[in-house]
Amino acid sequence: MKYSQKLNYRRRKRYLRLAWSLTVLVLIALVAGLIYLYYQSAKEDQNNNATSGQTTKYLAPSVRVFDTPYFHFQTNDTWAEIPAETTANKFVYRSIRAGLVEHELVIYVDQIPSNLVGNRVLPVSQDSGHKLSPITVSEHCIKAAGGSKAMPVEVVVEQVKMPCKSDTTNYAVLLGRINGSTVMDLTRPDGSKKNYTITYADLRSLYDPTELIQIIDGFQTR
Repeated sequence: MKYSQKLNYRRRKRYLRLAWSLTVLVLIALVAGLIYLYYQSAKEDQNNNATSGQTTKYLAPSVRVFDTPYFHFQTNDTWAEIPAETTANKFVYRSIRAGLVEHELVIYVDQIPSNLVGNRVLPVSQDSGHKLSPITVSEHCIKAAGGSKAMPVEVVVEQVKMPCKSDTTNYAVLLGRINGSTVMDLTRPDGSKKNYTITYADLRSLYDPTELIQIIDGFQTR
C-alpha cells in the first residue's frame, strides 16, 4: 500500500508538471498569436492609409477644356457648350447642377450685336502671352447712370465704357478692357486682332463673381 501511494504521488506530480508545461505553451502561443494579429492589423491600416493618401493626390478636381479657333479656357465639369445656340461667331456655355442653370457665358467674335447690355463690368487687360488678366467685378452701374433708367445708357465704370441697363436687378456682367470698352480688340498669337465681347450671367439667388474670375483668369486668345 505504501508503494502504491508513492507511485500515485509521483504520477500526480508528473501530471501536474506536464499540465503546467502545456498551459505555459498554450499561453505563449496565444500571446504570440495576438501579437501577430496586432502587427498584421497595424500593417493593413498603414497600407490602407498610404493607398488612401495616394488616391487623394491622384484624384484632382475634374476640369473641362473649351477650345475654338478664337479662344481657349477651362472650367469645372458642370459647364458645357450649348450647340443649339452656338454659331461660327457666337459661343454659348452654361453651368448646370441638378438640372438647374447656374451660370451662363456667351462669347461673341467680330459679329457683335449692338443691343448687348449689362449692369456690371469686369475690367481686364491682356498680357504678352495673349491671356486675359481680370481685376474684379464692379458694383451695379446704376450710380454711374444717374439713377434707374428704362433705356440703356453708355457710362464709364472702373475705366471701362459700357452699355448700362440700370433698371435691372439681375447679375449681368460685361467684360471690358481698361481704358477701352466692352468690345475688346484683342491680339491673337499670330499677331492678328479680332473684336471679342464676353457676357456673363449668374442665375443663382446669391451672386458671387468667383466663378467668372476663375474662368477669365485662364482665358487665352487663339
